[in-house]
Amino acid sequence: MNTRIKVKEKEKNEGIPSTKGTDHVRFTWEDYRGEGDSEGLSRGILVFSDEMNMTGEGMGIGSIAVKKKGHTYFSARNATREVENGIIEKTFYLDTWRAWAQNGRTSPCLTRFMEYAANLYMAIPSLQSLLFLRSPLYGTLSIHPVLEQIPPVARARFRYGFTHGRIDVSCTIQSCDGDLPRVFLLNELGGDIFCRSVRNGSPAPPPSGWRAYTDHSSVLCSQHRDICFRLSDVVVGCNASFRLFWGRERTDSLRWAGFEIMIDPCNGTKEVSCSYVVHIGQCMDGDGI
Repeated sequence: MNTRIKVKEKEKNEGIPSTKGTDHVRFTWEDYRGEGDSEGLSRGILVFSDEMNMTGEGMGIGSIAVKKKGHTYFSARNATREVENGIIEKTFYLDTWRAWAQNGRTSPCLTRFMEYAANLYMAIPSLQSLLFLRSPLYGTLSIHPVLEQIPPVARARFRYGFTHGRIDVSCTIQSCDGDLPRVFLLNELGGDIFCRSVRNGSPAPPPSGWRAYTDHSSVLCSQHRDICFRLSDVVVGCNASFRLFWGRERTDSLRWAGFEIMIDPCNGTKEVSCSYVVHIGQCMDGDGI
């Protein structure tokens, strides 16, 4: 029977302090399960500004998805612990896939079509201008995503280190079944909040949907441009190829903005590692961090 993943009760991490950060921006690792289409999935590190949860529908800093044989897999189960010197470790189990349903019935044909359409959307930026049609079209056709739990296809161990205005992320991803598929490392906050950008030192609209991230000085900014974040220092091991993306999607059920690392492991690879830095803090006079 197809079931939607329900929001789980917040896990208790006894003995682990719940936050780190500055007076204005702080980081937490509570078991927040999100909202919108991704409600029920495990998040990475959450970001707060004062009492505002800036993660929203995003997947947090340092989360993961994989794509294998026409399906996208996420994690609905994770374990969190403090390992040493304030380093937080999260282990994600890729145990949930996204199917598509029409009129309440899951359809393998519809799922394959939607995954194919998503691949085109990611590959052809001009199609991303049609994002505003998504919600009305889905409503008219009565289609929606369904998250189904399955045996894990991969396991990922993330470690997060915190210093002033930055999160140092390192991770190792291992296949549970055959070669390791394409990996997406997700660093997403709320699309309602991060609705602007700065490129080449000048204010600009946010990138639409899914764009190559080539100018590594570009940042995403909150509405009043007081909080910015960006990605840097990406290192991928095991001779795997990778690409960097940034983007923002804003619909009735998708509201994220952030940076993604797409890794294509070599054939026969069972494990891959990656490290990178996410800078989050108040914008300086030149709109940098």
